[in-house]
Amino acid sequence: MGKTKYKKPSREELKSLFIDKDMSKPEISEKLNVPLRTIKRWLSEYEIKKGNQRYNPPNKEKLEEEYSQATMQELAQMYTVSRATIKSWLQNAGIPIRQGIHNKKRPSKQELEKYFLIQKLSYKEIGEVYKVKPRTVASWIGFYFSKEEKEVRYTHKSSGYVMIYKPRHSNANKKGFVLEHRYVVSKYINRKISSFEEVHHIDMDKSNNNINNLILFPSKKDHSRFHRYMSKVGIYLLKISKERPEAIQFDKEVLFKGKWLKKIDLLLWS
Repeated sequence: MGKTKYKKPSREELKSLFIDKDMSKPEISEKLNVPLRTIKRWLSEYEIKKGNQRYNPPNKEKLEEEYSQATMQELAQMYTVSRATIKSWLQNAGIPIRQGIHNKKRPSKQELEKYFLIQKLSYKEIGEVYKVKPRTVASWIGFYFSKEEKEVRYTHKSSGYVMIYKPRHSNANKKGFVLEHRYVVSKYINRKISSFEEVHHIDMDKSNNNINNLILFPSKKDHSRFHRYMSKVGIYLLKISKERPEAIQFDKEVLFKGKWLKKIDLLLWS
């Protein structure tokens, strides 16, 4: 299997995140869902640096708060400076250097696998375990796991729908998971799916979330109408009825197999 290819942002986009918005490399890694090492390579290729950041340490209050949640090495990665520079900042600010077990060390990959991949805890929940901020957990995850590994999914026991971990998606729940079929449609139409819109699986297989197997209805009413229409088509195909059902029409367009339509004739698509 070849290497996974990631969509590389433009220099302006990456510069905006790293310089203008002052995001750390781990934060950019989480936002773009790309491994931390890839973010570092892109920044190097674009020659994007934070200039004289090493000579402009954050104020004592901010530095103290960040140091309470991360190691010196992680702060060094965040500010793109050496560990020695971070140590110097701490000493100059009069902040005691942690020693031994009191230092917030990155847990092993095996530990994070247990919480992140097996128990499927969110960054916030893992942070509560280790008493660190979610962004610190994000840096750990970005350090250890590839894009494929970070795409955690499971099948909901009661509903049968597939859930995927997309904590930054607008349709995600409190734990960071979103219904995969709603996520697929949302990405396809490039917007959030509203609470009153509904997605239907054409073949009734809740695990088949290909866009060509999905229909986006503007309302529950339209979804219910389609189910009644499907029953009529089924009765006709089973030759229980000789009356061919007419195509169903909608007041607003529905997304059917990736196309926006106001009229659907299942007999023409079968």
